[in-house]
Amino acid sequence: MMGGDEHGTQSIDHQLFIKGDIATESNYMSGVRVPGTEKIRRGKLSTKGFFDLYPVQDGVDFAGTWANSPFFDSGTVVATGMEEGLFVLRPRGEARP
Repeated sequence: MMGGDEHGTQSIDHQLFIKGDIATESNYMSGVRVPGTEKIRRGKLSTKGFFDLYPVQDGVDFAGTWANSPFFDSGTVVATGMEEGLFVLRPRGEARP
């Protein structure tokens, strides 16, 4: 959905979840992206934040973030990396789901 044109990388997008006006999306080698969905009806997403679980490279391959879950009442986002392990993220400001 975000595609390379939107976040500046060619990494593979997957696992997009929407909670309110915020989405979370795993992007394999370029981490967890947090697009805002307030303009989604006009075909636009705005970047609210990201966390790169695989900072050594942004490529088109199946490495880096495998999954994310933004469904905790606290606003915490849990993300997993294929080799990197489990990350517990606390988005702030506009990036908070």
